[in-house]
Amino acid sequence: CYEHNKNSFGLNGFYNWDVVAAAYLVNRSYFDDHETWITPNLNSLKKGFLFGGGEPVKVSLPKIRDNSCFEEHVYQTYGNVTMKKV
Repeated sequence: CYEHNKNSFGLNGFYNWDVVAAAYLVNRSYFDDHETWITPNLNSLKKGFLFGGGEPVKVSLPKIRDNSCFEEHVYQTYGNVTMKKV
C-alpha cells in the first residue's frame, strides 16, 4: 500500500480511508463537516479521484478535528479487538 501510494500519488505514507469512513459513521464527534465542490467523472472515479473535470457537485466531506486525538482513538480501538482463531 505504501509503495502504491508513493508511486501512484507521490505520497509519503498511506491513507486508510476505510478506517476514517467507519470512524465517521460510528463517532462523528472526531470530525467537522466541510462543504466543498468536487468535479468527478467516470475515469477519475475509477482511479479514486474526486476531481476530473466533470460536472461540479457540492458535497460535505468530513475533516478530522484533532489528528492526534483521532489517531489515539483508532489505535486504542484496534488494541481492544479480540481476534478469534479459525
